[in-house]
Amino acid sequence: MIATFQYENSGPSQEVEWYSDPEEEDELHSLNGSGFEKEIEAPKHPYFKEDSNMKTMQLTVGLKFKSAQQFRETLRDYCVRNAFDLHYIRNENARITTKCKNETCNLRIHASPIQEGTTFQINIVIGEHTYARSYVSKLAKAKYLGNRVEKVIRDNLNVPVSTLKNPIMRKCNVDASKWKVIRAKRAALQKIQGVDSE
Repeated sequence: MIATFQYENSGPSQEVEWYSDPEEEDELHSLNGSGFEKEIEAPKHPYFKEDSNMKTMQLTVGLKFKSAQQFRETLRDYCVRNAFDLHYIRNENARITTKCKNETCNLRIHASPIQEGTTFQINIVIGEHTYARSYVSKLAKAKYLGNRVEKVIRDNLNVPVSTLKNPIMRKCNVDASKWKVIRAKRAALQKIQGVDSE
């Protein structure tokens, strides 16, 4: 097969012949009917499930949360249970960026809302948590600890403070002070009594 093409450039037009042998050409086939007609779907990122086991859960790129508040609470729970502290670089409704408080650790997590909505998604996870566990956490506030041991307190409203230290250590990996345990018990009792009175 011989084809003739004309090139136009600043000078006079030129004709160039191009030769093609049909036997030497690779044949082009239509993909229709060959099983390739399925649309390529974008990867679906999962939503965070509130009943997830936080000790085995991994914060990965693409994980979605209902709101910034749910992301903050999940991040706090994840850090407390895995015994490390975070520093918030940005803590806004438009974006949340955190890093490990230990200067030698390179862990950094960034999340932001998806398309002007309330759904938050982890965009970046850099590094891994690489240093030893710390059982003293500033993220483990009294209200958080009270929520974690609420069932123990509900079973025995007069449980001694010294007895609560073990469930807190077992469930939260936090070596809480006596005063923090007292405040946690008080927060749990207020929640229990508030629920019971309604």
